[in-house]
Amino acid sequence: MPATLKMRLAEPGKINVDWGDGFMREYAVGTESTAVEGPVAGKVVKIYGDGVLFFDCTDNDIVDLDVAAATELQQLYCGKNLLEAIDVSANRELVRLGCNNNRITSLSLRNNPKLTGIYLQENRMNATALNAIFGELPRRPRTPDHVTLRIKGNPGAAVCNTKLAVSKNWMPDIEGSNTGGQPIVLTTSKEPGTQIVLEMRLTEPGTVEIDWGKGPQKAVVGNKSTRVSGTLSGNEIRIYGDQINFLKCERIALTSIDVSKAAQLQQLYCGYNELASIDVTNNKALMRLGCNNNVLTELDLSNNGKLSGMYFQNNRFDAKALNRIFNQLPARSKRSENVNFRITGNPGADKCRVNVAEQKNWHVDISDKK
Repeated sequence: MPATLKMRLAEPGKINVDWGDGFMREYAVGTESTAVEGPVAGKVVKIYGDGVLFFDCTDNDIVDLDVAAATELQQLYCGKNLLEAIDVSANRELVRLGCNNNRITSLSLRNNPKLTGIYLQENRMNATALNAIFGELPRRPRTPDHVTLRIKGNPGAAVCNTKLAVSKNWMPDIEGSNTGGQPIVLTTSKEPGTQIVLEMRLTEPGTVEIDWGKGPQKAVVGNKSTRVSGTLSGNEIRIYGDQINFLKCERIALTSIDVSKAAQLQQLYCGYNELASIDVTNNKALMRLGCNNNVLTELDLSNNGKLSGMYFQNNRFDAKALNRIFNQLPARSKRSENVNFRITGNPGADKCRVNVAEQKNWHVDISDKK
């Protein structure tokens, strides 16, 4: 399969390329962008040459790229590939970096003080990763309009803190709301050293960071329910991920849960814990809420207009608390098996006004189902 690379040298000269078959082919390269073409004969292509200032390997199905030896490199363009990571820590002369349209989840630019153009659009960076990049950006002069930062198409672009970049005179291609990069916080009464298992799902496959008590650790999470586990080092678990739409944190002795920053959350299951309260007023996308087998006495659902399934059995709701919830329930278009509200095992289950919920097409279950 043929491949085309482009490069430029500090002085006209020669470079050698091993296209994967162990044989060196020599190419003349000038001080202007020069195309180098050859047949890819193996999985690893090696390029030998001094004074490479410009390198473009765009759209070549590249899964890994090592430019550590190219210490004079000023411009690197590796977009439209299959890269999940890239290390430019050795490239201190780098002025422009284009790694758009890859699968990159994080990037360190702390060793790249000369950067004036960065093209990161259409990758998999959440707000936490983008904010970390903004924190490492070099401060640029105020006037040049070529100090470009492109981040559109990343999961965290709309909710990251672009003001960090603007304060250093960079010009992002989107204004983030600074609502992302904030953690879900779980507090547990389990002892340090306990193994904890969670389940979660993202809107698009990517990574989250989970702090079990000794700092964030990355975990790969798909767009289907994914189990993640870790060992407690304290009594608090922090989960960083802007695209979490499903979270199951059952049977881990939770005493509190903060999901106020999880704007994408559609399903939350936190049953069989020790929760005395839970606040979901900021979770307007919530469709299913399972908080059964806790010690809840009240709950505000006034901001949860998309709910279609709730599992509150075996809590401590009295009739007044249940009636308030019934009054807050969104009206559903028709009765179905999927529009369920389970309240059995609560003190007020037999005395509450179930008809209020039923008039809104909810099926209220007060049987002995667990």
